[in-house]
Amino acid sequence: MITDKLLAFADQKALTTTANSETVDLGPAGDEIDRSLNLVAQLDDCGSVTPESAGITPALQTSKDGGTTWETVMTLPKVTVADAKKGKRLINFAKLPIGGMGGQMRLVMTITDGPLVNAKYSAWLTRSCEA
Repeated sequence: MITDKLLAFADQKALTTTANSETVDLGPAGDEIDRSLNLVAQLDDCGSVTPESAGITPALQTSKDGGTTWETVMTLPKVTVADAKKGKRLINFAKLPIGGMGGQMRLVMTITDGPLVNAKYSAWLTRSCEA
């Protein structure tokens, strides 16, 4: 899949403990743009990631003041490393919440039963077929 660098939260970013992604700035028009975007995140090259019992819970946050304060707008289900090794994505084409998304966005990856070893993840926004 080809991704737009401006819509990427992470590209093989190291993940050992709870971490924030890079920000994606939708600008003031974000409320209109977000209707056609999906959120995707995956654990990359997860064959050597340990421990398998560790869990990763992604949450999407938004900021309308340039990143000074952040509000969680969507928390997704926890995925274990064992599930990721079986091919499950951390976020599998989740629709963004409608409205209230103008400004900046970031992902927070909360790790339980970690720290993770040899873990990297990628996350991005991609256009939906449905508007």
